[in-house]
Amino acid sequence: MGNSGFEMKNVENGDFVKICYVGRLENGAIFEQTGVCRSVEIRVGAAETVEGLESALIGMTSGERRRITLTPDEAFGERDEQLDRSIPRSLFSPGYEPKEGDFVAVRALSGEMVPARVIRVEEDYVRVDFNHPLAGKTLVYDLEVAEVNEKPSPSLSLCGVSCCCYRFHTRKSNSPR
Repeated sequence: MGNSGFEMKNVENGDFVKICYVGRLENGAIFEQTGVCRSVEIRVGAAETVEGLESALIGMTSGERRRITLTPDEAFGERDEQLDRSIPRSLFSPGYEPKEGDFVAVRALSGEMVPARVIRVEEDYVRVDFNHPLAGKTLVYDLEVAEVNEKPSPSLSLCGVSCCCYRFHTRKSNSPR
């Protein structure tokens, strides 16, 4: 741009992008955020985060901030009531007393361990929910792009006072500019 010889790169599919963000539910409750001076690097298009967040990054540049609202379809999907299952208590480790709200790992028929949340404890069965905890929720992200690169960053995702992450978390308000 201009005579400076420096042109801001827009985020494209395949780019490695360092971002800072705060993820909230519609009621304002924070469910996830990057730490002060700790950006997260993702490869856009590699399904390393929810589809709606990746899509929102396309076209952004370093230092750009944006507030986005993602419907369940753009984030973790709708809740599927068929993913609530009753599991015999005898299948849990001896001595383990399940409690509502606990997260447990359950072995699927494929042999892989799958996370589930205990939703009810009965005498002989434990009712578990295999839905993602954010399934069915509308999510609001305040995000800022720290860097846009064509290759992964060789350094840890740490940054200094001039980095967006520092400015992002030290502003009195996390609302976009």
